[in-house]
Amino acid sequence: MTIAHRAAAAAAWTVVVRERLERAVVAAVILGASIALTATAAVASDFWWSDSPRHALNGAFIKDFVAAMPWHDPKAWAINYYLQRLMHDGPVALDVVRR
Repeated sequence: MTIAHRAAAAAAWTVVVRERLERAVVAAVILGASIALTATAAVASDFWWSDSPRHALNGAFIKDFVAAMPWHDPKAWAINYYLQRLMHDGPVALDVVRR
């Protein structure tokens, strides 16, 4: 293996490590924010369970958003995401979109 091949392999490995590190940082930030929000949530009032299923779907949205990483046009991606859900869920999703 020549020096050029070794340098190219090291550069490729550096890119892989950097991508994994970036994903780990994003996951840690989301996990930390989730824990902080859960720890400080009001549990003795009506707010705790008012519309939690809808908020749970927000978690699914965020998971899909992070997995897709549509940084070039996040607004269009979000609109398409909810339109796709509208086609699958029908009137129930339409009620959520109207609110």
